[in-house]
Amino acid sequence: MVKQYPNVKMVLKVFVSNASGNKEIKKKQEHVISILSSKKYEFEEIDITDPTKCKEKEWMWENGIAKGNNTKPLPPQIFQDEIYCGDYDQFAEAVECNELGDFLKTKEEQENGADE
Repeated sequence: MVKQYPNVKMVLKVFVSNASGNKEIKKKQEHVISILSSKKYEFEEIDITDPTKCKEKEWMWENGIAKGNNTKPLPPQIFQDEIYCGDYDQFAEAVECNELGDFLKTKEEQENGADE
């Protein structure tokens, strides 16, 4: 039997690469952080290029989904605790369709500061 903890808050995690030289990845990461901040979501930003975050990087590689010719998932990757939400493309689509709460697997809608 799975135990439910209704008062335990899940942690939204955004895996990024602050040392990336790829301008497209940087732009996508900045967009995710900007949207989440503007909508007042609480999240943990995890820099996978930080040498102290090797375990987190390995975890992201194991639990994220690689696309195209990539053998490993590229940042930004978004998780709700250990539940995979998606990558940038899925995030951007959720924002466009006004379904960010569903994408982030949150129960409450957080629309504060959002431009419709």
